[in-house]
Amino acid sequence: MWRPLLIEGLVGSGQTELAAAVLDQLREGHGQVGYLRPGLAWLEGWLAEQRDAPEEARRIYSDGEESASAQSPVYAARLLLAHGRLLRRTGQRRLAVERLRQAHGLYQALRAAPFIARTEEELAACHLPGNPAKKKSVLALTSRETEVAHLVGKGLSNPEIAAELFISRKAVEYHLGNVYAKCGLRGRQELRRFVEQWRQPAAV
Repeated sequence: MWRPLLIEGLVGSGQTELAAAVLDQLREGHGQVGYLRPGLAWLEGWLAEQRDAPEEARRIYSDGEESASAQSPVYAARLLLAHGRLLRRTGQRRLAVERLRQAHGLYQALRAAPFIARTEEELAACHLPGNPAKKKSVLALTSRETEVAHLVGKGLSNPEIAAELFISRKAVEYHLGNVYAKCGLRGRQELRRFVEQWRQPAAV
């Protein structure tokens, strides 16, 4: 389990040859383990990007998505985020948004606030067209407001949300009021429908 973290650190610090060697070891020992497949594809594709081989990276990411296991939402989200970022940078905005939306939905379910923010930055860089209020609502929520909105989308009541997030009911009401104002929504039903849209690919 520590090797993916080591590879991530090596690639991020530019030590591509050593990263490739550790990746080969991981692939030989655990390459057939289902939940690791999207993680291996993410790391291998990122390594290809660092070696200035974007087409190879795109192929690796695409192949990884096809064999991704539902047992590994963390790795699947990392793979989708990396692929979406590469597609955006190479001008394939529509395909980029589809993957970034999927990654965003996975990170929402995981309540991984730093990665939610990173995914939203990539979505913002795609310059989404359409309803300005909708665009603002996706990008302007704080991590806590996003958590509250996500739990409302799952059907939780205010007391249940307070217990889930270890905050007061007044705090839930405060954050919920901010969500309604930023998103231009009028109540829980509209918010639930809006949260559901986060998981759907955007039309570009």
